Amino acid sequence: MPRRYGSMVKHLYGKFLDTSGHIALIIKISKFLYSYGILGRLSSRLIDKVIRIIYCMEVSSFSIDVNELSVGHSVGVVLGGNGIKVDGTLRVASGVVFGRKLLPNLHEYHEHSYKEEIFFKCNGDLTVGANTVLLGPISIAGPTFIGAMSLVDRDITEPGTYVGNPLRRIR
Repeated sequence: MPRRYGSMVKHLYGKFLDTSGHIALIIKISKFLYSYGILGRLSSRLIDKVIRIIYCMEVSSFSIDVNELSVGHSVGVVLGGNGIKVDGTLRVASGVVFGRKLLPNLHEYHEHSYKEEIFFKCNGDLTVGANTVLLGPISIAGPTFIGAMSLVDRDITEPGTYVGNPLRRIR
């Protein structure tokens, strides 16, 4: 009986008292609100700005679709905006940036719906080290570990450990 109680307390700590748990919960709330018309979208954007102020993390909650999010240190992290879909757990360290290779010109942006396009897809767990930059659109086979200070600008077709600029597989 005490063992089960201990694991329950540990689970609750991970969900509610840990910073990573706070961020994941706030993103879920913001994403939920985004689907409720213009007022919900405004509320969602306001919550995203609060995340930016409190946690020093740039987030577009409506475009993040992950099973579980784990943020080691939130300072300098940029998530969303271009669409992130991870079928497993997304673990990010400080300074991780999800961006795009080329910015469309203003006319193309209004003609096409870039908001609905997913720029980052991973079919398993993804762990990204500190100060790594991912430039989409890219597709990543999971489970994959990307080392610190790496540049990911192409698809990763095999699961493994990748590092460097240019990106190379080490395991």
